[in-house]
Amino acid sequence: IVMRVEGDTVRPVPRATRLGWVHGMVQGADGAVWVAADSGAFRHDDDSLRVVVPTASLSQYAKGTPSAVLALAPGMDGEMWLGTNGGLARVADDALEHFTEIDGLPERRIGAMLVDQAGDLWLGTGGWNLGGNGVARYLGNEITTFAEAEGLSSKVVGAIGQGADGDIWIGTAVGVDRLNGNRIRAVQDLGRTKGPKSIVRDRRGDLWLGARGVFRCRGHECQQFLEGDRS
Repeated sequence: IVMRVEGDTVRPVPRATRLGWVHGMVQGADGAVWVAADSGAFRHDDDSLRVVVPTASLSQYAKGTPSAVLALAPGMDGEMWLGTNGGLARVADDALEHFTEIDGLPERRIGAMLVDQAGDLWLGTGGWNLGGNGVARYLGNEITTFAEAEGLSSKVVGAIGQGADGDIWIGTAVGVDRLNGNRIRAVQDLGRTKGPKSIVRDRRGDLWLGARGVFRCRGHECQQFLEGDRS
């Protein structure tokens, strides 16, 4: 179920198709909200959810596993990128393109994505309790992968964000890393925080990480908030 909050009112958004698990939501370039779910990618139009990419159109790439849309990232030119169990997909002008290992991806399961300030697409591979192959920067025909050999704390990636200074923050199965250029280092203030599933930057430039509790990172300092804490 997807809920809409309007003032003090919370109500479900009508939909014609069963969603299954909802994995994420983003706002597209035109202001419309997109939803990533087990049954596909949905767009909020006219106060209801419309399926744009059903998982049936992706199942041939999922190697026999149930296909699902796991992550979304709006592109710089109005397109929407989809991370799925069966690779990467691009939706533009109602046309669907699909990319897998044949196209150079390091792994089919794309569970986290980010389009950075320069327009580069970042892909986090794998998922909790599943294998992965690190994080990849996708530049058209060029793909650069960063994994444990390059200093990443784990090859399983669950979240990607970008700081105000341009650094890429990567949440892995065992910690949080920070990528500057080609240099990766652990975010020390978080210790070995396991499994961040979201990294979001607010209007002030602070980064918020959803893990065990919530972390707010401002500059080089991070503060953890647990249940009952007040900021």
